[in-house]
Amino acid sequence: MNRQFYYFAIFLFAILILQEILITTILEVVGQGVYALGLFMPYFILVSITQACCSIIVMLYCYGCKYIWPFRASWLCMIVLLVHTAIVYKILVNQNFQSWYYYSYSSVSAANLLLGISLVALTSREHSWLKWIGIGSICVDTAQIALLIWYNVFADFQMKGILSQANFGFSWLIVAITGLWIIHFFGEVKAIKSSNSIPRASSVSFILVSVIVSYLSLSLGVEFYEESIAPLPVRYVSATEQALADRFEPHLFVSDDGEQMPYRLMKPLDYDSAPKYPFVLCLHHGGARGQDNVAQVQGSYAPVLAHYDNRRDHPAFLLTPQCEVGKGWMDPDVDSAIMELIASLEEQYRIDTLRRYVIGESGGGYGSWHLIGNHPGMFAAAIPVCGGSEERLVDNMVGVSIWAFHGSDDLLVPVSYSKKWSMRFVKQEASLATRSLQAPTIISVSELLRHPASGIGFLCRSVRVNTDLHNEAVIVPNIWNLATAVGLPAINSLFFG
Repeated sequence: MNRQFYYFAIFLFAILILQEILITTILEVVGQGVYALGLFMPYFILVSITQACCSIIVMLYCYGCKYIWPFRASWLCMIVLLVHTAIVYKILVNQNFQSWYYYSYSSVSAANLLLGISLVALTSREHSWLKWIGIGSICVDTAQIALLIWYNVFADFQMKGILSQANFGFSWLIVAITGLWIIHFFGEVKAIKSSNSIPRASSVSFILVSVIVSYLSLSLGVEFYEESIAPLPVRYVSATEQALADRFEPHLFVSDDGEQMPYRLMKPLDYDSAPKYPFVLCLHHGGARGQDNVAQVQGSYAPVLAHYDNRRDHPAFLLTPQCEVGKGWMDPDVDSAIMELIASLEEQYRIDTLRRYVIGESGGGYGSWHLIGNHPGMFAAAIPVCGGSEERLVDNMVGVSIWAFHGSDDLLVPVSYSKKWSMRFVKQEASLATRSLQAPTIISVSELLRHPASGIGFLCRSVRVNTDLHNEAVIVPNIWNLATAVGLPAINSLFFG
């Protein structure tokens, strides 16, 4: 190898360090909201490409030095990194392959671990920095793999939040290991005694790549940073959204951790402080996120339950919190804020703690599964619509009445997410039967509507199909009649029995 190669390697690794510092800093400051930024995906792809180029540099260096096993390990690192980048892209764009994320991330850590082991195993004593790089990689990647296993197998929900924060520490250690490569390559430059130069074509290629990488890193980096610190755009609130929200009392809750959560509350019709009332948590879909404290009402099933007939026949507290842009109901801080908010309301009002219920669509469907799975005994019943969650949480849902809906033609959240839950509950049927409980019912409404069986024709007037998002059946005020039509217990027996 010659000086030009090492200078290019030093330049590329320095660019990678700057990129990693920027994205790690923004992640720590903005949190999960970074994934909602428009420039996150382009910048993430740029960082991944830079990482792949650095892997190629390491691969060429190991090949030139005849380090066979490090060469093979670096080749594996590059392939696994590209696969991981593709999976992350699919997750962020199409909401697919979520279950593959931790497998691909673990594979990246495992490949880097192999590279570290192969570097430590080198017999040459002339490259001490390579051994320190190997030792650092072994320590960091072993810890990351252990953290991922703990996160997915053993950790409860609260511990997952702590482990997610701990992962930022590993990001800074990875930056430090990248810096050790720069020190090593500077040592290689000093060790070169001859002044052999590389062919002109290679020099031009190196210069061209350097200019392109520098330009993209600088321009995208500046725009990405400016977007991360810019205030969120004010969302337009329609007259319909405002009218629906005005029926509910507006409030702002601040959790012990400082998490601000706007919410709307509707008290039972003719509220009397003597009896205790049911409590329904209505979670909105992802399109209603924000801080306006308006959009979440129309974005949830609160208007259904707030219908006068329903309020008269089934008086209950209706809570519609609003999740901010870039976050979801499964985020630890959002989850904690909801639990604190419910506890606060129960101190103020006569709420029956044995009749807490949760209902949500899309993102709210995910949130419904999440809450009953991570807070056993908290909710008596749930209606998750086109959602999904971790199958391992099924044991925590024993005793919860669940009525799940999912459109069979859903393109955004595949119906398989709900069907696999149904199969998971079927497997536990024997265990549930011994406890005098019933497995939840999973219904595909869009499939029901295709069959003109007598008794369900009126449902076509009370169900709208959203072809833009989920191709799903969205239930509106006549939801109370749906159960009788399909031969199931009435919804009031699920929520208000």
